[in-house]
Amino acid sequence: SIQPIISSHPDMSIEKLADLADKIVALASPSPQVAEVAPSTSNIAMQQSMAMESMARQIFELTKQVAALSAHQSRNFNRGRHNRYNNRSRSRSKSRSGQANNDICYYHRKFGNNAWKCTRPCQFKTENFNGSQ
Repeated sequence: SIQPIISSHPDMSIEKLADLADKIVALASPSPQVAEVAPSTSNIAMQQSMAMESMARQIFELTKQVAALSAHQSRNFNRGRHNRYNNRSRSRSKSRSGQANNDICYYHRKFGNNAWKCTRPCQFKTENFNGSQ
């Protein structure tokens, strides 16, 4: 306030006190003040809602990817089990000593006329060979 400053000079003329008061007001004029504005709660709520929606979309996409990978892995696992089962069942029917087809031994079935070994009883004849090599 200007009043205490002016009253402390009782010996000055009115004109000089007026000039002094004008100078004090000019120097002490309020500078523009900037007040910080906090974001409104509705704006914060909207930002949080958008962030939640984005995360929900990402979770949904990740869930789809995990499901697709699980299904793919399950198919491959079952295919592998199926192949192992078939390979085992085939290998049992193709034993070296067993007579599977036509009473021909394993070696003649595999190598035909080029067989070096033969397990008896084997009824292989050159005309029986059908080229299964």
